[in-house]
Amino acid sequence: MLSVLSERHASHKFCILVPTFCVREGANGMGIPIGKLSLYCAAGGIAPHRVMPVVLDVGTDNEELLNHPFYLGVQKPRITGDKYFHLVDEFMRAVRFRWPNVLVQFEDFSSDKAQVSLSIIALTQNRFLVSILVYRLT
Repeated sequence: MLSVLSERHASHKFCILVPTFCVREGANGMGIPIGKLSLYCAAGGIAPHRVMPVVLDVGTDNEELLNHPFYLGVQKPRITGDKYFHLVDEFMRAVRFRWPNVLVQFEDFSSDKAQVSLSIIALTQNRFLVSILVYRLT
């Protein structure tokens, strides 16, 4: 993951990254981080070229998307357990290596994974710059 971040965005100096796991929409959920970053730009005065939306596609449990022939995301069930938490840790290590001072705000985490992921990030990176918003459907 570090090589992807390093090669594609090596010269960029981002202020804010908003990654999402797109729990409900699968890979179609890019609007979630784009919307959040639009608010940072419009209301917070952050320059648009200093923000980056990210979709971490770990599969989907949405049967309709899994069976749709034109779905662009990973057409496999979502990864879980240690593989999931390892991916979160690897992503955050790569981000911190590339942009040590960037603010990372995770969006659309599932509530069963949010606290554990935040704890892993805080413990392994000795930082607490992550804000998590968890949306629940009622």
